[in-house]
Amino acid sequence: MSLDCFSQYAIGERIIDAACAVGNVSYLQLISKEKTAFLNNLRGVCCLIAWERGVHARRFSNLIHRTRGCVLNMTKRNLTLKRAHDNLTVETYNLITNYLNSTENGKV
Repeated sequence: MSLDCFSQYAIGERIIDAACAVGNVSYLQLISKEKTAFLNNLRGVCCLIAWERGVHARRFSNLIHRTRGCVLNMTKRNLTLKRAHDNLTVETYNLITNYLNSTENGKV
């Protein structure tokens, strides 16, 4: 499935909004250079969900102020962690996808 540029940015913004709501962080905290395990995990799960929903890595990297290569590496790392059933990654992934699904259905 190929999405146009504006649709990809809209999906990316929804993913970032969901991550900020679930993680109880602001957008500026999410895109900051601060490196904590929680923020790195949150960024990586966002990249993974964006990849699954068809957002191009370059467009998502513009939204979170990272390089395209960084986004691809975070996606690969978190996909590996998700497949290995890492508790923090799977829990964060489930929370964000549930939040996204509830907002798409108009519940929130």
